Parts: sequence; C-alpha cells; structure tokens
Amino acid sequence: MAGGGFRLSLEVPKHEVELVEALLFAPEKWLVDEVLGRLDASHFSHPHLRSLYEAFVGRVQGEEYPDWRNVADVLPVGSPLARRLAEDAAAPRERLRMSRGRLARVLEEMTAARTRRRVVELLDDVKKRALSGGTEDVLGVLLDGVYSIVHEGEAVDGAHPVKSYTDDFVVELEERVARRGIAGLKTGLGAFDRYLGGLQKGNLVVLAGRPGSYKSTVAAQVAINVARQGHRVLLSSPEMSAAQLISRWAFAAARVPYERFLDGTLSGEEQRAVCAAVERLKQLDIVINQSGLQSTADIRRDIIRWKPDLLIVDYLGLIYPAKDLFRHDEYRDVTETSREINAMKKEFRLPILLLSQLNRAVESREDKKPQLSDLRSSGQVEQDADAVVLLYHPGRYAEERDGSYYLAGKEVDPNELLFIVGKNRSGPTGAAKGKVAPGALWINDGREEERLIA
Repeated sequence: MAGGGFRLSLEVPKHEVELVEALLFAPEKWLVDEVLGRLDASHFSHPHLRSLYEAFVGRVQGEEYPDWRNVADVLPVGSPLARRLAEDAAAPRERLRMSRGRLARVLEEMTAARTRRRVVELLDDVKKRALSGGTEDVLGVLLDGVYSIVHEGEAVDGAHPVKSYTDDFVVELEERVARRGIAGLKTGLGAFDRYLGGLQKGNLVVLAGRPGSYKSTVAAQVAINVARQGHRVLLSSPEMSAAQLISRWAFAAARVPYERFLDGTLSGEEQRAVCAAVERLKQLDIVINQSGLQSTADIRRDIIRWKPDLLIVDYLGLIYPAKDLFRHDEYRDVTETSREINAMKKEFRLPILLLSQLNRAVESREDKKPQLSDLRSSGQVEQDADAVVLLYHPGRYAEERDGSYYLAGKEVDPNELLFIVGKNRSGPTGAAKGKVAPGALWINDGREEERLIA
C-alpha cells in the first residue's frame, strides 16, 4: 500500500483505503469491473470511504474513469483522508496498483466484515423491538434480517442483455430434441411430461384438487420417479409425517393396497414385497421436512442446505409467509406465500411442484368438474403459476346403479383420474387420463404404466 508518513485513524480499515487508492489512482478495467460487480457502498465501514466510493461509481462512464480530484471533492476539506489522497497523487502509480490475488483477499475481508456489522445491527434492532413489545413484529424482523444476510452477495436478478439468455435457450432446444420434447425432469405422468415438457427449471407448477382427489399420491409418485433418475427431491410436508409418507410410498412401490396395512391383513408375500420396497426407498435421494409449522423462510433454508433438483410443497394452505408465523387473514397469507414461493423458482432456478386445495364451488356443479377459478383463497396462485394441473376424480362423486357408476346423468369410470391442464404458459392446455388402482396409492398413466422403484 502506498502513502507517506501520514497516519489514518485506526477506525479506518487499511485494506479499504488500499482499494479506494487503487480505484482512484491505478484503475484497470478488470479491477473496476470486479469491484463494481461485487461491492456497494455498504461494504465500506467508514462514511468518508462510502462517500468516495459512491462518487467514483457515479462518475464512471464506460471505460473512462474520473479524475481523483473530482471524487475527493465529496470529502470534508482538510480531513485526514483528503490529505492522504493528495499525498498519494504524487506517488508512483505502480505502488498503488492492486494485484488480482490481493483484490480477492480484500473483497473477502470486506464481505465478511459487512456480514458481521449487519448481524450486530440486526441483533440490536431485535433487542430494542423485543424490549418494547410486539412479538410478531420481532419474529418478522428477525426472519427477514437473517434471510437478507444469508443471501448477501448473491447476484441480483436485474436487467441483462438478451445475449445473456440465448445460451440457455439453445441448451433447452437441444434437450427437447434429444428427449423428444421433455426438457425438464421426467415424471412418468403424461400431464407433466407430454403437456409441460417435464418439470422445468424456473417453473412453478400448481397441482390442485379437492380433498380425496389424490394430490399427495400424485406428488409422491412424481417424487419417487424423479429420484429414481438420480435427482435430489426436497419435500416440504407439514400435513403428513415422514412415517406416514414412508408407509404410503412403500405400499405404492410394492403395488400392495394400503388398506392391508391399516387392517393388518398382509400375506407373507405382500409383507416381503413391502419390506423390499422400503430397502429400495432408502437408496433414493429424497429429503423430507415434516415440521407441522413451516414458513417460506424454512423452505429457503432447506433449499440452501440441501440444493435439491426438485421442490415439492404439500401443500400451500399449510405454509406461512416468511415474516408471519401467526395467521391473521387467509387471503393475505396465501397471496404472500404464493408470491414468495414463486420468487424461489427464479432465485434458485428450481422446478417447484406446489399442491393446493380447490374451494367448495366444485361441489355445487352437477358434474363436479374443477375450473381455474376454484383455486382456493387467492387469485395470486393462478397468476404466479407457470402451469396449473387440476385433478378430477369423477368416481368420488358417482352413484352406483347395477354395477355401473353415474355422474350428472352419464356413466363414468370410477377408477379414472383426469389431469386437467388448465393453464400452461409454455404450451397447450388439455387433459391426460390416469387410472387409480382401487384401494391403492398409485396412479397408472393413461399411456404408459411405469412401476415405481422397479
């Protein structure tokens, strides 16, 4: 580091001064590009250094860098830092130049120091709020603050030239051709694979239905089929415990009706098949959060920790917004939760399968067929989703007469499960058929029957 005999206050970190000196007196394109891409004024601990950096950034024009005098004008006349810069102006530029290795160490230290300052500031703020009352407000501030600190330094999803995105498109094009239209994760279910091209990175797919419409069964089948291909699946399941999930998955994989488990009437062969399925389940990379009280902040934490290839949330109505662990208004909570989950798809470039309930309007129709408008509590869910798949199980409502089943005056197949693709930003809408095995927890696809964990 350059400089004469003038001593700066111990409150001004020397490495920060060294960086400012390099920017003002020995700027190079690689240096300026790296610093501007990594730091903002808050990385500097002293207000005079923050002012200098803001002035420098504000006067940069392309590859033309401002004269140090125009930047130093922001400093108080006669201040120690102003005198230091005047002294530096007479020093050889080589002494002020910063190497790439040195810059890397300076950036690392400045980033770590800012994190420490922000943690202290957050704890001070939380302490003041806690002493003044307002528990919910304290929790919200704490969760927001922790999330902000954890994600400090990540790239901002701002504006970029179109050429920044063309390579991604070419990759997707090649994948679709190579995989016959399936660019995302293959699920083994036609509604997702044929209509949506699989579960794709950066897409939010909502799977919605009334209670008893096999939402969790479909989600389990998707999770297992995706994990079988070597992908990691993160399942957020506040509704069912891990033990419940494992038992249902094992019986589905073994193709043994779940009612045998409930009434304990398994044959020896069926029991061996279920135990073998459990052993195969152990080999799958599926991570489960079974906590009954989960927020979007918890989901983010799990994504950061486990880095999954697919996130499944079962289901929307049981997830809380990041800053509100206490429900007040269902519409507001669902709206905010949907927005926060939608933000994750871009933030983490992750396919998300979000389960959601349909409202009771379905029950008032003669044929009980669901529509997009039936999404419960908030229109935000439909707006956020890249695709919405509605589950329709006519057999749930049908009346039996002489061995046949009827609904709205028409004969229906009691085992049919219809996947209605009601919204699809990237392709056609329509419907795919599946079959529900009586008393079982698996779905046979209408075109191809794929055994789980075979």
